[in-house]
Amino acid sequence: MRRRGDRASFEALVAHIRDVVPDVTVRTTLIAGFPGETEEQFDELVDFATSGCFDYVGVFPYSREEGTPAFDLAGQLSEDEKAFRAQVVRDAADAASALSVAQRKGTIQRVLVEGAEEDGQLVGRTQQQAPEVDGVTFVDAGHPGDVVEVLIEDTLLYDMEGSVEHGA
Repeated sequence: MRRRGDRASFEALVAHIRDVVPDVTVRTTLIAGFPGETEEQFDELVDFATSGCFDYVGVFPYSREEGTPAFDLAGQLSEDEKAFRAQVVRDAADAASALSVAQRKGTIQRVLVEGAEEDGQLVGRTQQQAPEVDGVTFVDAGHPGDVVEVLIEDTLLYDMEGSVEHGA
């Protein structure tokens, strides 16, 4: 895929970013099943996804696109194998990300209230949660458009829930 660098350089970069901006949220996207991907490389990808480097991880199976340099590469994997590998990486990344999100339990987070679920539960996002790719934060008060201070009381994978800090 013509990406430059290796695991050590990416981990060093993320460590440097976290040193400079301690509360930064780091997300990435990984592709599993690239043509020629060996079992050893796949195992390394799974290990990298669980390293704790990232707060949020998107995972996709390699998609063969006509006109790209990788289209004619040797070692194309079957659709089933690509889907299987992507799911293994996804599960590993989810486990690591859930631990990262869980560390926010007990913290105060600013939440933009975006609206309500069908059951009336208010939902919003912290600055760490990108729309449509990360989790949401469920809150107990506010109106769409409000930014409220929320005590995070629980987490579930990428989602958080909490109560508005009325004294904040």
